[in-house]
Amino acid sequence: MAVFNSLTTHGLLWITGQVSIISFLLVMLLVNQYTTTKINLQQRASSSVHRMLQGRDGHPHLTSYQDGIPLDCHVLHRSNSCNNLPNYFMYSSKRPQFKSTVINFMHVPKSGGTTMKECMNMVASNLVRDEPFLLHTEGRIQVTQDILNGDFRILNSTSLFMGDYSFGFCDLIHGIIGDKKCSTFVILREPYDRMVSNYYYCIELNQTIPGIPDCRTHTITEWALRTKSILWNEIFTDIDCTKNMNWECKMNYRTLEESYLLSQNTTYVEALVAGLDKHFSVVGLTEDMETSLKMLQQAYGLPFFDTCQTLDYNAGTYKKTMNKKLLKSIAKNQLMAHPAVRELLYPEILMYNRAKEIFEIQKKELESL
Repeated sequence: MAVFNSLTTHGLLWITGQVSIISFLLVMLLVNQYTTTKINLQQRASSSVHRMLQGRDGHPHLTSYQDGIPLDCHVLHRSNSCNNLPNYFMYSSKRPQFKSTVINFMHVPKSGGTTMKECMNMVASNLVRDEPFLLHTEGRIQVTQDILNGDFRILNSTSLFMGDYSFGFCDLIHGIIGDKKCSTFVILREPYDRMVSNYYYCIELNQTIPGIPDCRTHTITEWALRTKSILWNEIFTDIDCTKNMNWECKMNYRTLEESYLLSQNTTYVEALVAGLDKHFSVVGLTEDMETSLKMLQQAYGLPFFDTCQTLDYNAGTYKKTMNKKLLKSIAKNQLMAHPAVRELLYPEILMYNRAKEIFEIQKKELESL
């Protein structure tokens, strides 16, 4: 009897052990399934996380995933980005998709952007639409975090976005908005004029601006050498750096940015310039805002020109007197004569020159429509 009880006890212990092992394996299987599902959801949520990674060809890439398959969102490539509609006037086959596109305005400081943002607010208000969401500093960080965490409420509340660091936003939401497309437009200004205007605007404010050297303690040349090309920096800034204010990450990208900028091999800059018509649905110019607004109205079917034609197109608020005009002219000549400044503004100058060519193409096409 004692032997039987002993065998029974051992048998029960063995069965209990087997049940525990099976339970453990089932739990692990469920955890693995949950983790896999979560990863897949994260991939879809991040869709095109705007990452500049080294590709096999040595070029920086923006990696996107569609059904687990990496897509080429090469920002310095001639091909289109993952989800960005190309130029409305140069790619007529894409025009039907503009009727319901998400609209993203990439704001370049001192290029008429404040006026353009005011215009977008007025257009939204007149159409009784939700106001545009500002993709700038905290706004950009928050919306990026939300989207990467699977919270897409902002995409259901508005289809208008704008901000200083909004380049790459269309790739971020790729795969999240279904068949709906996204488009980015930009207003550009002659680089030296923009730099001078930015410097004197900084002086007029008489206060420090976060992330920008104190203009009150620097000459314009010193300030330009430290500020560098804001446009180039906007294009190079990675979403991962802005989503959590990771300044170490941002500084690493600044180093990478400068290595491409100062490299003797200009392939990267030239490739980006060649692809401007792929990345921007409309390219406007500060010096012809009236025509730029007409182009936007034609492309998006929204009353940009009708609503905003009376706005002040002045790109700078620094009071214009003869002495200050002369001062700005001298400052511009100083910058243009400085080799290091010319080198730092080189990509922006190329982009602006290409933008003028695209603008003329858009203008001719607009007149024919």
